[in-house]
Amino acid sequence: MQSQTNLTLSDIRRIDTQGMYDLVAGFPDHFKQGRAIAEAVSLSIDARTMRQLVVIGMGGSAISGDLLRCYAVDQSRIPIQVVRHYALPASVDDRTLVVASSFSGNTEESLSGFEEAIARKATIVCIASGGQLLDLARKHGLPYAQIPGGMSPRAAIGYSLAVLMVFARKMGLIQVADGAWDEADALLRAQTARYSDPASTHLARTIADGVVGRIPLVYSSNGLLEAVNLRWRGQFQENSKMMAAGNLYPELNHNEIMGWEQTGAPSLQKHMGVIVLRDREDHPRIQHRMNVTRSLIDTRAGSWAEVQSEGDHRLTRMVSLINLGDWASLYAAYLRGVDPTPIGLIDQLKDALAKV
Repeated sequence: MQSQTNLTLSDIRRIDTQGMYDLVAGFPDHFKQGRAIAEAVSLSIDARTMRQLVVIGMGGSAISGDLLRCYAVDQSRIPIQVVRHYALPASVDDRTLVVASSFSGNTEESLSGFEEAIARKATIVCIASGGQLLDLARKHGLPYAQIPGGMSPRAAIGYSLAVLMVFARKMGLIQVADGAWDEADALLRAQTARYSDPASTHLARTIADGVVGRIPLVYSSNGLLEAVNLRWRGQFQENSKMMAAGNLYPELNHNEIMGWEQTGAPSLQKHMGVIVLRDREDHPRIQHRMNVTRSLIDTRAGSWAEVQSEGDHRLTRMVSLINLGDWASLYAAYLRGVDPTPIGLIDQLKDALAKV
């Protein structure tokens, strides 16, 4: 189902009343500024003396923790987990490093986890644009990074990811070469110049054309791109207002692949737009599985796209796909005539919860 819709910047401005286009275009600047913000924070914590790192957050404030976990899987000597809940795992104690991340600083689940971390005497670092979380950080004399506010949390990924990556490097969990930051900056700017042009034919628009009118189904390896996969799904859900799902190799080859054998209603499979995210570090057997899987099922799907990460450094390759996914979700929204910023059902949910 290839869209024949021509988009102009005027069309985008008419649909996108709250400026998500400009925020996504600002990702390279946000990423660079986030690094500078984190570098200015004094941290004397050696995470290698801890038993574990726990990132507490929700939505756009939690995804950076997942991205760090995937980046650090073969570097960090301590396990990293992300908690999207009110309560902390029983294992959190005085030898646990907790990063409390809440874009607004007022996310109730994150504040609940913060208070529990204080009670258990964990070592805590905070990331927020303001709100109660930063007030509590100051009250307890905790290190924190204050990132700019005034945007949707999902649009602040450049800030939150860069801050967390710098913090993790400072605390001895990961290595990030200076050249990686420079390469990532250059690639993000080149991508943004390319993808921000609605009149040209580029990968972000091609992916959007393939999923409009379908359910995006994002596949990737259970490795570096696991959290990038999650980010893509979340962006289609929030920006494009579309149901989106996904799965990971090799597990999907042991169960989900059989769903493609569904009989009796083959038209359902044609309502799926598959997007496969690939990286050169994918295990050789995973790469082979991806090729074989496509040969078996791609004609059953409504559309099939395979996307390769760009860049030499791991950081660059990760952010290259985050940026592409953000732009693809924007174009899917515009093609559907949907304003990407409003989150009506989430706001209604919050209003209902506030009454109880």
